[in-house]
Amino acid sequence: MTIILGMYAWLTGRNGDYTLDYQLLSLLSFMIGFEGDSNFSHFDGLDYITHSLLGTGSISLVINQASASKDGYTSGRIKRLMIKTPVGTVFNLNSIQGREKLTSQMRIWTIIGLTFSWTAFKGIGTMIGAVWVTYDTLANGQKYAILAMPLLHAFAIWNLLEQFNQDSMIQDLLVGTVLMLSGILMTMLATKTEFAWNLSVFEWSGEIEILWLD
Repeated sequence: MTIILGMYAWLTGRNGDYTLDYQLLSLLSFMIGFEGDSNFSHFDGLDYITHSLLGTGSISLVINQASASKDGYTSGRIKRLMIKTPVGTVFNLNSIQGREKLTSQMRIWTIIGLTFSWTAFKGIGTMIGAVWVTYDTLANGQKYAILAMPLLHAFAIWNLLEQFNQDSMIQDLLVGTVLMLSGILMTMLATKTEFAWNLSVFEWSGEIEILWLD
């Protein structure tokens, strides 16, 4: 039913109307499915949540990419998009601002879903989340996301090692190395302002934004 609702929203151009409800419904559907299936009887309470978050984050990622690439606004939905969106609609998908808002909200759901799925499939969701956030930051110029990337990368590395029961010394070494390299990169951006200005992927409104990275 959740998939049918999502397809209906997409085909009728009502993505924005059901966005938040659909994500919560997806999370609930995964939890019910995992808990009701005997194949997942070995899950504990946390596993139900993290695996459900992984599924919800994956769905959010698909919607985010469809919205960002404009694929969510083509095909048989063109006529629907020509109709004025009713008052009270969460996202006005007839406007560029509404579509950008949908993309942004799905980005947030993707980050939350993948990042907090740390026990799902040996931590692969968190690692995918870290890789995707890095790609999205560089591809779409999400400059403020740079501040969160060092912690996200360190957490993803630590979680993956923890799920595979690696020695604590190895965990400390690798996580520390990630944080150290991230610190060096941040310092380069903050002190070598000409390097930061030349990064065409980011748009800086002033030097003070670059100094925040230090």
